[in-house]
Amino acid sequence: MKTLYLLFVVTMFNNLLGQTAIIGESINNNAVSGISTGGYGVYGFSAESNRVRGQSTGASGVSGQSDNSVGVSGNSTSSYGVYGQSFSSQGVNGTSTSSYGVVGFSFQGPGARFTGQGGIAINLGGADSQWGDGSDDCVISTDAGSTGDMILVAHDNFVIHLDDDNNSTSALTVFNGANNTILTLNEAGNLSTAGTINGSSDINRKENITPVMTGDILEKVANMPISEWQFKGEEIRHIGPMAQDFYTAFGLGQGETTIATVDADGVALAAIQALKKENDLLKEQLVELQNRFKEIETIVNEKNKSEK
Repeated sequence: MKTLYLLFVVTMFNNLLGQTAIIGESINNNAVSGISTGGYGVYGFSAESNRVRGQSTGASGVSGQSDNSVGVSGNSTSSYGVYGQSFSSQGVNGTSTSSYGVVGFSFQGPGARFTGQGGIAINLGGADSQWGDGSDDCVISTDAGSTGDMILVAHDNFVIHLDDDNNSTSALTVFNGANNTILTLNEAGNLSTAGTINGSSDINRKENITPVMTGDILEKVANMPISEWQFKGEEIRHIGPMAQDFYTAFGLGQGETTIATVDADGVALAAIQALKKENDLLKEQLVELQNRFKEIETIVNEKNKSEK
């Protein structure tokens, strides 16, 4: 009881000074730990500095547990709402059975910031969701009924690592409001959609536009090997050219190991146009031959009549 009272006094004193509301340091245990059955597990308020700050070398930097409210809550107007640092465990650990495990709020910066020097900044799991296939799912969601968007911003690359356990069953799946699958990207790179894929082909986004010789393209298509094959490790069969042959023939796309769908479509359409021209020419020649045949037939018939 004396310890809790002392912590309360330090909290209020630091709050009045505009400094860290709660600060804790530990070598081998939780730096700041709180358990509550009806309120906040850990709660601190500061106007100018960290609201809750904990540092530990052997356990959680900040740990809070609550049955009916927030496990850890931090609120700051000019610094971190919740700050936890640990060298061998969780920086911040919050548990709640009926509310948020951890809440961070800031008026001038991020509500929460996670940095992991061991390769993982945030490690989530343990949720039982309607979208996953088990009870150890990781679910990140906006508030129920919220009309706000979820936005992810990366100042460099944005990387998603599928099939980290190498069991060949992982996939990136997108559901709609009716809980129907509308997009799936599996660990082999196969993309399936419930609708269409609309690639940009707007003339306003293009430059250096030049006409093509459709006859030359048709000749290259006719000379390009077309095979039936399957990707390594898969049983699904496909028909098409090798990317190396396609790149050698047309020099299109990013390199000789890929074929862009827009290039394959463009080559096919150009070849179709060339075939249409050849077909029209053959039709003209056929009509001309038919007319000449009729003329010859007329001459022969008239000659036969005169001889009679």
